Amino acid sequence: MTKGKFLTTEGKLEVDQVMRDVEMSVTPILPVEKCARSIVKSACRGDKYLTEPLWFKTFFIYVLFFPEVVDWFQHWFLIPGPGKPTTETPSKILLDLTGLQKYVYPESLLSPHIKVD
Repeated sequence: MTKGKFLTTEGKLEVDQVMRDVEMSVTPILPVEKCARSIVKSACRGDKYLTEPLWFKTFFIYVLFFPEVVDWFQHWFLIPGPGKPTTETPSKILLDLTGLQKYVYPESLLSPHIKVD
C-alpha cells in the first residue's frame, strides 16, 4: 500500500515513489509483519482499538485540545506553496535533505523493485 502505487484518473496503475514520499512524508511506516503481529495480539486480547506504534496516542491529545494548531501544522507541512508542484511540500523537502527515509521507512519499502502486476 505504501510502495508508491496510485491509480490514475483513467484507472491505470502508476508507480510514483516521489509522490509516495510526499503522501507518507516523515510518518514512520512499520513493516507488515510487525503490524500483523500487533493486530493479532490485539484481537486475541479483545481490544476494541489498536494504535501502533503506541506513542501515536499522544497525537490524539493534541487533536483534542489544540485542533487549530494541528490543522495549521498539517496545512503548512503537507501542502506546497502557491505556484509550486505537488512534489515540493515542506515535508518532502525535509525528507530529502535529512535522509530520513532510511530511518522511518522499512527496508522493503526502500527496495527499487516494485511489483506492478
